[in-house]
Amino acid sequence: MQLNRGGKITAADAAAKAAQIALVYGLPPSSVVLEPLLTGESDRVRVLVLDDNPLQEVHTYPGPSLDRGTGRFTIGQHADRTSAEWELWRPGWGACHGMIAGTTGGGKSALLQVILAEARHCGMVVPWLGDPDNGSNAWKDDVDCYAGSVPRIRRMLQAAEAVMLGRAARWSRQRVVGVNGLSVRRDTSRFDPYPAEPMLLVVVDEAPEVLQDAECLRIIGRVGKRGRKLGVGVIIVTQVPSLDELGNALTVRSMLSSMNVVMFRTSDKFSAQMGSMIPVDPHNLPKQWPDGSTTAGLGYLGTGVRLAPFRCLWVPDGHNWATTGKPAVLGPADRQAALVAGRDYYLQWRDLLDVDPDDDQEELEETAAVLGAVPVDGTKRAAILTYLQAHGTAHTGVIAQRLNIPMPTVSTTLSRLAGQGLAVQVRRGVWSVPEHARESLEQSA
Repeated sequence: MQLNRGGKITAADAAAKAAQIALVYGLPPSSVVLEPLLTGESDRVRVLVLDDNPLQEVHTYPGPSLDRGTGRFTIGQHADRTSAEWELWRPGWGACHGMIAGTTGGGKSALLQVILAEARHCGMVVPWLGDPDNGSNAWKDDVDCYAGSVPRIRRMLQAAEAVMLGRAARWSRQRVVGVNGLSVRRDTSRFDPYPAEPMLLVVVDEAPEVLQDAECLRIIGRVGKRGRKLGVGVIIVTQVPSLDELGNALTVRSMLSSMNVVMFRTSDKFSAQMGSMIPVDPHNLPKQWPDGSTTAGLGYLGTGVRLAPFRCLWVPDGHNWATTGKPAVLGPADRQAALVAGRDYYLQWRDLLDVDPDDDQEELEETAAVLGAVPVDGTKRAAILTYLQAHGTAHTGVIAQRLNIPMPTVSTTLSRLAGQGLAVQVRRGVWSVPEHARESLEQSA
């Protein structure tokens, strides 16, 4: 359709004219889909007029679809019925970052479910998840690492940074056989995941609260710069993609939005603040379709190749995808780096799920330096082991309360005792000594 070829109508103006275009065809406004061009031509827009709008259809997530040859998988469907895809990695290039924005109920959670399901089931990606509000995410028990408060997310990010830097140092010393049969240094300018060296994907939900922490902001910025070629990707999730919501860090927004960007409906107009990130205003997306059904999952997907409306897949049973499959695991060197830099958080996080983040933030701050600098003294270690031997089986929190020892200290000590064969974890947060372990496991079955 021709829209004033004189060049006085911009893409934004054309959006306002959608209802008039629909009127010409006798269709509702939702049947007219406007797709901005990525060629820099602000006076042109692709107009798609639909007799039957496929975006009104809800499509259930059918299962993993990742193409290992491209690093892409399906997250939904465009209005022209082509697949909307997310790029986890780019072969011969490296890990991809991403940004997801939108108001509550817009579709962010559904998209995260799809991304985490693909990461877990492809066998080449290790997902970590941070949520400062400690929400009821179906994945919090089943990712490789979860953090439910800003202090915990800080330690998780420190661990991720250490994995990245450890890989940089390790890979720079590695030698491989080149095409001529000679030993050459490994190419550290690119990354391709495989089961023995998987990609680490860090997802940070409610990112504005996390990015107010200077250390978290620093690490996310650093991962955004260096993570691509070292196999560490980061996805930030926010309601508003404005600069002040992202720690006033233009570099962070630019790096994360240069790869995968999804914008669901926003509660206010923010197109001016988005700048060149995505030349549309998702506030204009409707809340309901003409039949009154919800538009949850309707948004814009920008990949640098195309900017188009799409409808995200719906995941009816996130728990199923979170607990099945054979997920990838970090290698020994990566795990050791994560343990040291994160002050053993990589070992503690499951025990801390039973501790209210509101109750332990100050405690985590106070014990962080101690846990990172010196081992637990012999008296505390002996007291913890003696209590466990006397009671046979005990919960981490109960031991901490009875002995008046900080919860993270108890958790760290039990993990170290387990490494020495002096303690056994029966189930999450519950520990036993070896002679009682079999009986405890039978009782918990």
